[in-house]
Amino acid sequence: MWSRYKVRKVHQIPIVERMWQAIAQQIAAADPKPLRGFGRLSSVVRQRCCCRFLVWNYMKNYFESPFKGKPLVEQVKNPNIKVGRYSYYSGYYHGHSFDDCARYLLPDRDDVDKLIIGSFCSIGTGASFIMAGNQGHRYDWVTSFPFFYMNEEPAFSESVDAFQAAGNTVIGSDVWIGSEAMIMPGVKVGHGAVIGSRALVTKDIEPYTIVGGNPAKEIKKRFSEQEISMLLDMKWWDWPLEQIKEAMPLLCSSDIAGLYHFWQRSSA
Repeated sequence: MWSRYKVRKVHQIPIVERMWQAIAQQIAAADPKPLRGFGRLSSVVRQRCCCRFLVWNYMKNYFESPFKGKPLVEQVKNPNIKVGRYSYYSGYYHGHSFDDCARYLLPDRDDVDKLIIGSFCSIGTGASFIMAGNQGHRYDWVTSFPFFYMNEEPAFSESVDAFQAAGNTVIGSDVWIGSEAMIMPGVKVGHGAVIGSRALVTKDIEPYTIVGGNPAKEIKKRFSEQEISMLLDMKWWDWPLEQIKEAMPLLCSSDIAGLYHFWQRSSA
């Protein structure tokens, strides 16, 4: 992929050579064998090696492995994203933090739609949330082209702002979102829902519903209506940690009735 980039002038920048030397020292400290003959490489090839090393090192440092995500509270810097406890994003294969999963046009503004995520959610690598309403495109007009955002062009000076907000995107608690799923603006996802990998979610999802496809459609309910009602009554994700610890054998089982009885006893 690196051959597509213009690299003829980059090798003239001293920092690239210094970067190469630093990388070479790191490799040599671990095992000098890979460096045999590297000194004879052209500076262009060295630059490509540096780029590959930096990409690899960034991904390795941010997400330690595909099996270990990071809690959202440790990743999210955007004030328009609100997250609950223990929800995590596992982005090893895409290499960026969760902030980049929320696709805002103007992420620094505080008057835009919010992304609200509950507790104990599992979000797979590459999931994305489209967070800018209609992004200035009106498909009910003659043209969907956003002239307003290019009004420095004199011919577009009389254009009208076509932006329409969609409302907050709300993800309930205990939701599992598969790799590279896309959630469209203003969607509400119920507690306990499961969204398949690469699903395109354009409509609200009922609690404890499994969806998949493009556009996402219901595959099945996870549990019976009575069991779902019990789970929504309990809201185990809001329990204090001591109560969750005590209920762990039941949480890691399919005994919803048993968990419900535990909750009734502990709440009495």
